[in-house]
Amino acid sequence: MAVSDSYRDFVLEQLGRVMPVTGKSMFGGVGLYANSLFFALIAEDSAMGYYEVPVDVVEDPVQLAPWMRRAINVAADAKRRKRK
Repeated sequence: MAVSDSYRDFVLEQLGRVMPVTGKSMFGGVGLYANSLFFALIAEDSAMGYYEVPVDVVEDPVQLAPWMRRAINVAADAKRRKRK
């Protein structure tokens, strides 16, 4: 599940055009965080999980913003449910 430094940097740069994002090594990949919420994981130079963001969306902050907002909202909802 290795992620190349160049791909990690590319994804963080693109996401950072929408809002501040940090990446932390985890599970052999890179966990992506915004607003202190874990909202995505990249592995093997691709996105893991239910949805993979198309490259044309990753490269366009206008298209990328709603994808990020949705993922962050899902993470926030999961965190709230976990606290109950």
